[in-house]
Amino acid sequence: MIIIAARALFKGKIPVFKSVDELQNYRDNILKHGGLYIPPYDYQLPKLPKYLNKIVRYKSYEINPYNYTCTCDMGKKNKILFPGNDLRRVCRHQYSLFKFNEKFNKYFNELSILLMKNYLYHGEQMLLKEKIPGKIEEFYVGARYYMDWVNVYLPQSDKNWWNYGYSLEEKRWSRTSEPKFGKEIEEKIESDIKSLLKKYLTRRKD
Repeated sequence: MIIIAARALFKGKIPVFKSVDELQNYRDNILKHGGLYIPPYDYQLPKLPKYLNKIVRYKSYEINPYNYTCTCDMGKKNKILFPGNDLRRVCRHQYSLFKFNEKFNKYFNELSILLMKNYLYHGEQMLLKEKIPGKIEEFYVGARYYMDWVNVYLPQSDKNWWNYGYSLEEKRWSRTSEPKFGKEIEEKIESDIKSLLKKYLTRRKD
C-alpha cells in the first residue's frame, strides 16, 4: 500500500492519502474551489535537451529526466502537485542522478544542486527571488515550514553560490557569518519578505 502525505501544502489539517489516485482527486477538487495552498518557489530547473526524454533506470525506479519524473512514491506525488520545471518535482533519486552522473550534471549549475539538496534533505518548500538595486542583482530567500531560520542564497565573486542563515525572530545572522550587504538584505527581508513567509509557512489553527 502506498501512503502519501501532502504535508503543509494545504490549509487546515494535513491530509494523508492511500494512493496517488486519491491525491489526484483531492487536488482536482481543491483546484475547483481555488484552494490549493502551495507556497511560491521562484526558481525553475533548466529545460533539458529532447534526447533526454526517455526512461533511465535508477535502482528499482524509472526516471524521465526531461519531464523531471520518477516512479518512486515521492516522484509520483510531486508530479501531481508541481508543474513543469518546478524544482520541487525532483525526488532524491533524480537529485543523485543529476548531481553525480556526468551525463546529466553538466546541465545543472551550482545553485540548482544546492537548492535541490536543501529542498530534499532540509524541507525547504518556499523560495523567493529578490534584488538590492545597485548592489545585488539577484539573491534568493528560502524557508521551511514552522521554522524561524531562513536561508539567504547569494552569488559569490567566483560565480559560485553560498547560503547564509538568518533568524526572522531574533533578526540576526548566524554566528558563523554575515554576508556582504547584510544590513540591506535584513531590511529587505523585514520590509518585503517576512510577512509573505509567515503567510505561507506559519502553523495554522483549524
